[in-house]
Amino acid sequence: MPLLQEEFDPALKADRFAQMGMAYYYQYVHMDSVFHYSNRSYEIALAHGLPKKQGRAIFQVGLAYSFLGNYEEAISSYKQSIALLEPFNLDEQIGSAYNNIGGTYFEMANYEKAIENYEQALEVAVTMKDTISIGIDNMNIGEAYYKMGMLLPAREKLEAALAILKLTNYDPPTGHLFYARILDALGNTQLAEQESLKSVKIAKEKGNLKYISEASKLLSMLYAKNEDFEKAYMFQEQFTVYSDSIMKAREANEIEKLQLNFQLKEQKDAVASLSLKNKYVTIIYVLVGIGLLLLTV
Repeated sequence: MPLLQEEFDPALKADRFAQMGMAYYYQYVHMDSVFHYSNRSYEIALAHGLPKKQGRAIFQVGLAYSFLGNYEEAISSYKQSIALLEPFNLDEQIGSAYNNIGGTYFEMANYEKAIENYEQALEVAVTMKDTISIGIDNMNIGEAYYKMGMLLPAREKLEAALAILKLTNYDPPTGHLFYARILDALGNTQLAEQESLKSVKIAKEKGNLKYISEASKLLSMLYAKNEDFEKAYMFQEQFTVYSDSIMKAREANEIEKLQLNFQLKEQKDAVASLSLKNKYVTIIYVLVGIGLLLLTV
């Protein structure tokens, strides 16, 4: 889309900022940029009466809050998103919001509330006949059951989720990782190892540092249980490398923000100095003008 057209079309401009926000979100590092671009998208949508775009932007703000551990703010953002989108029957986006509310409660260790919201998301997905979402919602419910110690229902949900997702050719690393954890808890370390290896492979293909790290950590523990210490050490090293990469990227981001803030301060000081200089120049011109007028008189 030509940039000139985007400048005159607020909907396109809101979309562009929203896309930029999500691009930063998927890096799991630059959350300040997620807030910045998502809020810009929201402001444009609000100013031009575009509630659908507002709903999308505020949903993205919720993602950033959730990632940073600001769970109450995240839930509030997701609920605002639902309220904005409900009049338009945008079920897919509403289902995603319920799913993310469930995920946020999951992070808060409130697994009953997590399941409640996951089931609302599942209800929306079934209504829409959205196979991928049905698989993901079942997967998330299974993970919540696992956290509650309900291992057999958890395994049932994960196996159903993986079977459903297989029909769609959508194969996220999370499904195999969650399933591996359940299998490990049930004592099936061999199958847990296979599922963990699948998770690492898919995560590497997608460049997802978070799940490479988590699956590597699980593999290290599994190999240590089987006294295969060479592989246990190898995956522990892989876990360390990828988790350190995430931390270093975050630290680099903090340094970049400090540098940017310093540059902005320098620019503000320069602008303030220029404004003051202009003020004095204006006063001098006025005084000179008054002097000339008096001389003329």
